[in-house]
Amino acid sequence: MSTAEIPESHIAMELDNRYRPARVGWPRLRSEPLRTHVESDQEYLSSPSETFEELERLFAAYGLPLHRRFIGRRYYDGDRAADAPLALIMVTDLREAPEEDISEILHRVSRTLGQISPTAELELIDAKSCFEMKTIAVHPSEKAAIDVWDSVSNDIVQYLCRLQQEEGCRWATVDLLHRGSGSTREDCPLTVVIGSPDANQDLWYDRATSEIRQLTDDQFEVEVLYTKGFEARNTDGDVIDISAYADPIQMGASIGERDTEGSGTLGGLVKLRSPNGLEKSYALTNHHVAVGQPLDHRLGRGEALYPDHPILQASRPTMVTPADHDHTTHFSQRIEDLYFWLDRMHKTGGLRERSEQAPTNQKLKSYLRTAEDKAEELSAELNHIETHNRNVGSLWAASGRRVRESLVHGESKAYNWLCDWALIEINPNKSMSNAVVDPSPPLEQRRKGVKSILQSGMLADEYGTLNPATENNVAFKGRTSGWSFGTVNTVHSRLNRFDTCHIAQTYGLSKKKPGYGWAIVPRIGLYTSEVSLGGDSGSVVLMDEKDNVARWVGLLFGSNAAGLAYMAPIDVVMEDIEAVTGWTVVEPT
Repeated sequence: MSTAEIPESHIAMELDNRYRPARVGWPRLRSEPLRTHVESDQEYLSSPSETFEELERLFAAYGLPLHRRFIGRRYYDGDRAADAPLALIMVTDLREAPEEDISEILHRVSRTLGQISPTAELELIDAKSCFEMKTIAVHPSEKAAIDVWDSVSNDIVQYLCRLQQEEGCRWATVDLLHRGSGSTREDCPLTVVIGSPDANQDLWYDRATSEIRQLTDDQFEVEVLYTKGFEARNTDGDVIDISAYADPIQMGASIGERDTEGSGTLGGLVKLRSPNGLEKSYALTNHHVAVGQPLDHRLGRGEALYPDHPILQASRPTMVTPADHDHTTHFSQRIEDLYFWLDRMHKTGGLRERSEQAPTNQKLKSYLRTAEDKAEELSAELNHIETHNRNVGSLWAASGRRVRESLVHGESKAYNWLCDWALIEINPNKSMSNAVVDPSPPLEQRRKGVKSILQSGMLADEYGTLNPATENNVAFKGRTSGWSFGTVNTVHSRLNRFDTCHIAQTYGLSKKKPGYGWAIVPRIGLYTSEVSLGGDSGSVVLMDEKDNVARWVGLLFGSNAAGLAYMAPIDVVMEDIEAVTGWTVVEPT
């Protein structure tokens, strides 16, 4: 039966209200976060203007505005938009509408679906949830909420592990955050945010979210978001610029294993001293960035790649910066740019021919000089890219899939922090600097109140321990995001490390031994943005506070569906580097 033939009683019965009041749809919605690809109205509707005017009159009859309406596809990051079903998507003030009105509207709108596709879907989205959903860090002053979280978070983790074991409903991350569309932190309720690759299962909405809420004595809301995992490694897009070929290598550069697809971030320079006094420099990134799957699968449970490990003695992966995929994509894009300017100059009727035909036309001469300058600039850049030595070095040591037990500043309890680091032995003909380069927030962010004390030229040669009793503003430079600015969430994140039992077992995690990390939340004014993007894994996180010191406080290893980034405390990373390698860290100090 096609969508257009569904009777009203069936539409009402099948209406998906699981995400109300944020979203309602038919036949079945997928859990957020979703990306949206807008299709051409003319391709699917014979008379788009008449159809949409009719929709506006329909919504007006029920006292509702129709803010936006379009045909599109809703899909997950990493999936292809073309594989998602077509949907008629409408944005209104859903929270203000009675449920029976929405049911009637969707039934009447369903008559339009037959024009679009026999399998087209309907989705009605609340305007505030669509455009104003915020993620805000828990503030250190919220001591009562922090105490409740400390008392119930282990119970929540045990419940989730039991759900995974008994029902096959997996989880990846658990955080306590303010989530909502309110204008302030106080207006957005404290929410237990669960990241799950099985977020679309009915079990969450039939009973799991309500049972988790009961564990908190109804003091926190519960939200389940879709996530495949949280390692921020990427293969998409042309995201680098000519600075990726700088010498010395900059903090935040693109890096990957030679002849592989993935890319991550080269965080910073670490100097080590051997037991006999030899000092050498290494580049720091993540284990999952530098260690490919074939090598990773040969490691035993809880096993580190120490410098003389037999696996490394047999073959040390060669690392390149920028990563192969980034280099190829960037080079191809620059070739296209060069051809554009050459064609603009030399084609029949192009700038050169027209300028010769009108030698007194100064405007044409100006256009021609601009095209010549652009072509010369791009030719020089392409020559630099082609001749640049991208071979940064080889893998020297890595953490493996392990946790390290360590105390938190001001607390007596030790936590199992996830270790995810790798050291690249830098080739003698390459160098790297821990200098901060161009860290100013973009103009749009500055207009929203984002400020940074970091200055270009600062030397980031110290590291310290994060104090959760104070608000901690931080910044990092990632391969994809460039400079990003956030605030560390006051409460720890619980991590199940991906969506497979194999990986969780590799880390030795269980309901009695979850993994931990610190979450970085978008800075004030940027609540609706993502603080980290795929490819930022390996970034060194710097304090961005009033003491004017670019101090290392974390190593970023992933992100989640709520727009967060996850980091391991840098002091724990340094402890683990010394334990695995037997060498002493001398920089950062």
